Order: sequence, then structure tokens, then C-alpha cells
Amino acid sequence: MEMIETKGLTKTFKTRKGNVEAVRGVDLQVHEGEIFGFLGPNGADKTTTMRMLATLLDPTSGMMHRPRLLIMDEPTTGLDPQSRARIWDEVRRLRSEGVTIFLTTHYMDEADGLCDRVAIIDGGKIVSENTPMQPSLVSFPLLVRKQIKSTDSVIITH
Repeated sequence: MEMIETKGLTKTFKTRKGNVEAVRGVDLQVHEGEIFGFLGPNGADKTTTMRMLATLLDPTSGMMHRPRLLIMDEPTTGLDPQSRARIWDEVRRLRSEGVTIFLTTHYMDEADGLCDRVAIIDGGKIVSENTPMQPSLVSFPLLVRKQIKSTDSVIITH
């Protein structure tokens, strides 16, 4: 079974100086259960291809599969507010199309704004799993962390 499949995948960027063909007809198959390496020199457009595979960038052309599961590891870390909002919009769009998304984040407002359920992991253990917090409780820098035993509750204060 193919976990990733592209046929004729292309991406063309429009610039002031004209069109720039970044990705030029990529045919790719990644089989279920394999570890697939994607190598190339700087500027070979590995990242552009990966962004299209992760559905963060629309391809110009090509029949790319639609994943049922998308794993996003801190996708908005270090982004400016406009780019962060675009990622959030794309995550919501994918969800509306039935894609399951597993999202890691440091940002409590991001979890609250996007997630149906959240789990908090600390010290390698899930210490809480529930619906996201209300916006009034989102104050990550003011989160008071205490040692949590398996019978304790997670306490959040400001």
C-alpha cells in the first residue's frame, strides 16, 4: 500500500522577474512501513516538496494523494503571526475534509483554538487528557507546575 504517492507534482512560484519552477514533475511512491530518505543539495526544493506533501503548500499541478492522517510536529514554532494564522486555517480546512490530525505544540492558545481533545505529557507520562482549556485559562508562562503523582490532579493557576 502506498502511504505517499505523487504523479507529476509541480510547484511554480510567481515572482517579479517571472515564474520560477521549483518542483518539476516529481513522481514519488512511499510504501507503508518503509523508511524513505529524501536527499538533495541545498536549494533542490526538498522543503518545497515536503510542504506540499504535508498540505501546507498547494501544488501547481500533479495528482497528490489526500492523507487520512497528518502528523504535525510544532508546525507554527517561530512563525510570524500571519503565517501562523495561515497554518491554522489549513489545519481547519483539512479537518473539515475528514483528515485526522495529531498536533504537537507548546502554545496553549493553539491547542485551544484547534484541538478537539488534548493530552498533556510530562516526564514521559500522560498527566491529563481532556478537552482544551477555555481562552481565559490560557496563560502558559503563568502556569504553575508541581510534581504530579498518579492520583493528583493538574492544577493551573494564574
